Amino acid sequence: MAGAAVSQVFGIWERASRVFWAHLPGLIGLNVLIVLTALPVVTAGVGLLAGYWWVARCARDEIGSGLGAYWLAARRFFWRGVAVSGIGALFAALMYTNLIFWPQVLPPLLAGIIVVTWLYAAFVGLVALPFFLEGYVVEEQPLGKSLLAAGLSIALHPLPLHLTGALGVALVWVATRFHTFGWLVLVAALLVLGAALVEGREPRLERT
Repeated sequence: MAGAAVSQVFGIWERASRVFWAHLPGLIGLNVLIVLTALPVVTAGVGLLAGYWWVARCARDEIGSGLGAYWLAARRFFWRGVAVSGIGALFAALMYTNLIFWPQVLPPLLAGIIVVTWLYAAFVGLVALPFFLEGYVVEEQPLGKSLLAAGLSIALHPLPLHLTGALGVALVWVATRFHTFGWLVLVAALLVLGAALVEGREPRLERT
């Protein structure tokens, strides 16, 4: 089982690497557009949704590397993106409460349990995010159905998804050491890894 999971992760990395190098100039431009879109904060979700849609379509050779499609997707999914921004803000508030506030007022052991639990919850949420994005913007499923698909994907394939999540953490670590990589392409690279993770996953929900 562990060997099969490791093999899956190598396959995910190979797919992600192929897409990354094939579309590197476009990904650099995409990274800039996502950051600019996120500057007003309330539209951060719009950039995330449009960026994932662009990466997923490019990875499947359904569109070229031109960035005009990004703006089309941003307009198409604008209100969905604003909703995602609201969900993200709520989650950030909960993270702040549990990682910053409670450790200051609770006994150390209890505070440590809360911090570890929420850090793991954040990790699982980020691993599940590509599956949510696939359902929400590529398959254009409703919010609830997309969240369900993401949860099922984690439950059915926990080990390879956790290992792939560790690759994402490694990319973030590299970005902290090589700032040029972080500024130029980190967000887009993570979306490429997410799209590779989603490719071929089961189950797929039927579009409604």
